[in-house]
Amino acid sequence: LSRTAFASLHAASKCADQCGMQLLLLDTGDGDNTIYLDEARTSLQRGPTLVLLPVRLGMHTLDASYIQKVEHVFSFRQSVGFIGGRPASAHYFVASQGEAVFFLDPHTQRDKIVLHSNSGEALHRSFHCDTCRRMPLADIDASLTFGFYIRDAADLTDLADSIKKSNASMKGYPAISVADERRG
Repeated sequence: LSRTAFASLHAASKCADQCGMQLLLLDTGDGDNTIYLDEARTSLQRGPTLVLLPVRLGMHTLDASYIQKVEHVFSFRQSVGFIGGRPASAHYFVASQGEAVFFLDPHTQRDKIVLHSNSGEALHRSFHCDTCRRMPLADIDASLTFGFYIRDAADLTDLADSIKKSNASMKGYPAISVADERRG
């Protein structure tokens, strides 16, 4: 039985039992790029929530009209970045500067992870990449998944307000939107 990457993430949503964090996957398949507040509130009743929102922002690469909008998502306090990249080359994007984004390569191999160490430096180095990598936003594939860590209802309200304010200040179709609930 073949599973998509998103289906695998959905199976991982059972992490709440182990880590106390909920995983809310907002994949409608219709490309509406919307965070539904009622679904997020329901998830928040069980604990802090990581919201993953897959979007398609162009045909093959990121449409030029979305570059500033994607860059601006990093300014939201709840943003944990996005997953994306180029075909057959996925990355985890964590920050932006101008029209470039900085990323971690999840394919970086480590010999071992030091879980117990007297030296905080050794522990730190076992989890992090040694180099900072960047890529122009214009080179990124149009399909990506935004992530937001939401602690509580006030955090959700702040994120919704930030998205609405951002959308009002920028022309064109928004990269992300919010709605109280799904319609239809």
